[in-house]
Amino acid sequence: MRRPNDLARRLLRLELQLDAYQKLHTEELMELRQALNECKRAIAASDNEEAKDSVALPLTSAEHTD
Repeated sequence: MRRPNDLARRLLRLELQLDAYQKLHTEELMELRQALNECKRAIAASDNEEAKDSVALPLTSAEHTD
């Protein structure tokens, strides 16, 4: 049987390890979310530029063929 001190040290080590992993993955997830949002903004900006380029200008009176 393990001594209570050994179990307490193991428990503390596991808690510290869990906290470290949680912090690491939280930071990584935030970085991934930021990169994802930057891509979304770039796509939206690209779509806006394409929409501006494809807007037809109104015809002048000389261009009407009625």
